[in-house]
Amino acid sequence: MGGSLTGLYHLIRGLDRQRFAPAMALYEPKTIEVAKDRGVTITFFDGHVASFDLMTLRLACPCAACRALRDRGDAAWPRPGSPMPLRIESANLHGAWRLVVAWNDGHATGIFPVESLRRWDEGGGAYGPNLRDGDVDRQVP
Repeated sequence: MGGSLTGLYHLIRGLDRQRFAPAMALYEPKTIEVAKDRGVTITFFDGHVASFDLMTLRLACPCAACRALRDRGDAAWPRPGSPMPLRIESANLHGAWRLVVAWNDGHATGIFPVESLRRWDEGGGAYGPNLRDGDVDRQVP
């Protein structure tokens, strides 16, 4: 009986891969360019290019600490003692499709899912303030 369930599991996983392959390719980054003093540009395999400046990314950090600050109505950046100007110290992939950015203020716990960054760039919801429309107080659903 265990063998048939295992076979069924693999059959379902194979069907899911076939069904979701086009959507997965849509969110697969071809290149991620990090300009430490300007921002991040992601080019996807379908040709879509998403660019984010430093301030947009830092204010929208998805980590629990930054979310809590925003929930209280406080800015995630700058915090007291934050170095100026803002700068990326390093950026690395976490797994295949998540970007971890370390900032010059010592903050490095935000993990940006590439899929969320693309959706945000396309005008969809994200995890931070709607900075694209200039409204830093309103949370994007």
